[in-house]
Amino acid sequence: MNKLSIIFLFFFFGIFTLCRAQSNQKKQTKTNVKPKSLRAELMEYHNKGILFFAKGNSPEWSFEVDQSNNKIIRFLSSTGMIFTAPYSEPFKNFNSPDYHYNFKTVLGHLKVVMKPKKSKIEGDSKEYSYEVTVDVKYERDPNYQHFEGVGMFVPDFSLEGKWLLEQLNGTQVKRNKNNPVYLNLDLIQNKYQGFNSCNAIGGNLIFEGSKKQFFPGESTLKACEGMMEADFMRVLLAAIIVEQKNKKLVLKDTNGNQAVFIR
Repeated sequence: MNKLSIIFLFFFFGIFTLCRAQSNQKKQTKTNVKPKSLRAELMEYHNKGILFFAKGNSPEWSFEVDQSNNKIIRFLSSTGMIFTAPYSEPFKNFNSPDYHYNFKTVLGHLKVVMKPKKSKIEGDSKEYSYEVTVDVKYERDPNYQHFEGVGMFVPDFSLEGKWLLEQLNGTQVKRNKNNPVYLNLDLIQNKYQGFNSCNAIGGNLIFEGSKKQFFPGESTLKACEGMMEADFMRVLLAAIIVEQKNKKLVLKDTNGNQAVFIR
């Protein structure tokens, strides 16, 4: 082997070694990237105006219900499938906890089933609230493509945190500085806690699209005078409307009773 051949051999060996080192460095960098927390992921979707999202990775796919100015539902997959439809909220069949979408357009057919079940996908340690299946095809295709993954309703984080009771059924509430009547909403854990003028309270909640509901849970068992505690709990547990108006949290039931909170 002459000197020139030896030089070329070392040159190409050096290039190969450098490329391999860079490849390993990229893999290491990717491995060392800290995964997003569930709160950070949900906050990103909230800022984009997403009502519900789903995803999977065998193959990779995503489904988003966009309630921002776009008002669109979109499905994308790494197989090249793209499907869009006008925005709407999901529906439930009679006596079933599952949510559904069923779109048939000139483009094709999209069917989505969102089953309430704690679920994970490979490579993601986070736990999501829904198990999601998608069946989709273009009009010209004889068969559906099937996808499985996880999903979650995106909380309205503007409602989260501590709220102090200002009015109850139209009457101004005199605030006790030491023990104010309040609610504290945790929209990641889907729990609430608070004080109802007599007892500490806590329980689970569901804030999923237009469905918002508080469920009774643990509370202390003090006996107090007056009707405020009973009136407060009646509105809380019967509330069908939970919304923010003029920077205030408003709870309303079907009988017109309401509780108004401020920060």
